[in-house]
Amino acid sequence: MSEPIDQPLWSIPSLKETSVEDLEEQAQEVDYLTPREFGKLRGFLPQQVYQWIRKGTLKAYRCQCGRVVVRVSESDKVLHARKIARGTSLDTRPDQ
Repeated sequence: MSEPIDQPLWSIPSLKETSVEDLEEQAQEVDYLTPREFGKLRGFLPQQVYQWIRKGTLKAYRCQCGRVVVRVSESDKVLHARKIARGTSLDTRPDQ
């Protein structure tokens, strides 16, 4: 999946200290975030993301360190399709 983290754990900032811009950058580089990070990035409560994982709406993976993570690109597509199906978002893509 991703390269091991080179910095010690005590120097990694907490989620509260992590900006949305940093999370967006991490999502673009690695494409995997923890459910809490994904929730903060997309404006959902962590409990909602975990509920989607339990219900099977979002697929969860285990990274090498043992953490549960979601694939950002895949999760975004699933949630966008869900919005369209519920009629809460307009599909602005050109017809294919």
